[in-house]
Amino acid sequence: MKKEFTPRKMTTVFPQELITEILSLLQVKTLVRFQCVSKPWFALINDPNFVKMHLRRSIETNRERTLIAEKTRTGNPPHSYYLVKFSDEDRCSEAVKIFRPFYHPTKAVTRIVGCCDGLVCIHSYPVDWNTSITNSNLNETVIWNPLIRKYRKLPFKPIENSDYKLELAFGYDQVNDDYKVLRIVKLRPSSPTQVPKVAEVGHHVYSLRGHSWTRVEDEWPDTDSYGCIISGPASSNGALHWVVGGMEILPPSTIVAFDLSTEKFRVHALPTKSFGTFQFNICLEVLRGWLCVCEDNFGRFSDVWVMKEYGSWTLLYTLWQTPFYCKPLVLSNDSKEVLMKEYDGKLFWYDIKKKTRSIVKIQEELDNFRKFTLVAGSLLLLDGERDH
Repeated sequence: MKKEFTPRKMTTVFPQELITEILSLLQVKTLVRFQCVSKPWFALINDPNFVKMHLRRSIETNRERTLIAEKTRTGNPPHSYYLVKFSDEDRCSEAVKIFRPFYHPTKAVTRIVGCCDGLVCIHSYPVDWNTSITNSNLNETVIWNPLIRKYRKLPFKPIENSDYKLELAFGYDQVNDDYKVLRIVKLRPSSPTQVPKVAEVGHHVYSLRGHSWTRVEDEWPDTDSYGCIISGPASSNGALHWVVGGMEILPPSTIVAFDLSTEKFRVHALPTKSFGTFQFNICLEVLRGWLCVCEDNFGRFSDVWVMKEYGSWTLLYTLWQTPFYCKPLVLSNDSKEVLMKEYDGKLFWYDIKKKTRSIVKIQEELDNFRKFTLVAGSLLLLDGERDH
């Protein structure tokens, strides 16, 4: 009688190191299922060292790159999210609708704060401008792994003054191996058309490891010169970054960074003097972990600079004749091409040397999508709560 071949017996045939090596090359969905194979496999897949190994290889190879496609529309719900995987270099898989951990169809808006190592920070806040931000039911923040559908809800931290507005940013503290959310306090202007000014103090940081908020002791640098946040946040090299300017009608002047390990603010110069004019729109992005400054000349050209070494800028490419801003999403493994998103949601690969474009084939229903967030395959938050 032929003996049954079981995973338990396989461990007597293959060394544990080889099993670990093989499993680290598998996709997240497969590893989640393999937790049920045996207790040793469950322990291995949940081991922090294995989770880090798997994440590192996932990022290095781009093997499980996935886009969260966000559709914004009028009515309820105002936002819908879909997962779109790359089946090959020039084609996307079918879009699969996903449900975020919380759902407020009429009274709150949900937005993606940032993404890091396959984790996505999302924030829900009141639609009504005059609604008090002390309402915990309409002010929720979670750290979410959409590929394994697990999340961790942040404890509600009431705001000290109802005249404040909030700016959130999410990133990874490399020194303490911790994922953190920074809550910046901005003074609420008298009308929605005015620009909020960053407060000098009163900022807080959340630690996923400690599951708690602590007050930031350091002050925002020179709120008169750098008190206006112009860009969205970007997380790179263990720090959060914003393009900032003065409170007067002035062009952007510099970058303010927040070190997630020391919890100190600092400033960096922008890469060129051309940013001192009104002709440029400036955005911060991240490619392969590098901080990127995207300088858009409104239809003439776009320059993208990268900080490969902290404090030093290198021009990565120039994209000519772009009617709208093209967001860089992924740098190819050989660094020769960049996956980009046009304003209308279309995706294309841009060859940096040849200066040519190759359109990515996507599902017809994705043509109306305006926002894409790239996530890596990650096992982080396996011990989190299950979403819907």
